[in-house]
Amino acid sequence: MSTTPTAETTPGPAGHDEKMVARFEASQQTGETTTTTTTTTVAERPAHIPEKFWDAEKGVVRVEDLAKSYAELEKGRTKPQEQQQQQEKPKDEGLKIETQEQAQQTLAEKGLDLNKYSSEYLETGKLSDESYKELTDRGIPKEMVDAYISGQAAQAAALETEIKSTVGGAEKFDEMSKWASTNLSKGELQAYNAAVDSGSPDQIKLAVSGIYAKFTAAVGSDPQLLGGSTTAPTGDVFADVTQMKAAMADPRYKTSEAYRQEVRAKLGRSNIL
Repeated sequence: MSTTPTAETTPGPAGHDEKMVARFEASQQTGETTTTTTTTTVAERPAHIPEKFWDAEKGVVRVEDLAKSYAELEKGRTKPQEQQQQQEKPKDEGLKIETQEQAQQTLAEKGLDLNKYSSEYLETGKLSDESYKELTDRGIPKEMVDAYISGQAAQAAALETEIKSTVGGAEKFDEMSKWASTNLSKGELQAYNAAVDSGSPDQIKLAVSGIYAKFTAAVGSDPQLLGGSTTAPTGDVFADVTQMKAAMADPRYKTSEAYRQEVRAKLGRSNIL
């Protein structure tokens, strides 16, 4: 008795089963698998962040752009500050006019003549606004000029005190000056004034010593100053100023009062001042 195969047991064409399995799996993935869509929320730009520094696509700050802009900003701020500091830098830095030699050299380098301003100050007791302007225009500020004038005045006062003390003080110096104005020749007065106007302390001291020697020889001397002589001394004389300077340069002039008296007496007999 023969058996007729059924649909369940009849084998399909080659590869049929594999195709059916693949089709089934595909249907499962299409029909039964739920596709999940993820929605990404992009952050909004904060109000304090400029738009040019905001990456709208990513919702983040462009740090590199921000840092670069900040660096350029700092550079721009620093440059004007440096320029301002250079402008405010004192023009007189390194400039000194503390001594007469420094003042003369500095003014000469700037095309100015110290004697012009010195003469003006001696005549009027001050400098004019025009003179101050000339000096400031050449880089010498008013404060420096005033400091120099004050320094020179202080030195002059100290020198005056020192010189007057060598002849017995201010009172004795005034007596000598009055005597000199009426008893010295015109040439002697001119020589004395020239020494004083020179501004050299050494020359001024020499001139005063010479006049004082003549004064004491004529009217008598203070015993404490010149050994008590009240009559005109006798002896040799200085032939010229060079001899007098040589005598005063002798070390004994600083250490021996007797030698100083000898030089003063000799100077009083001389006609070199």
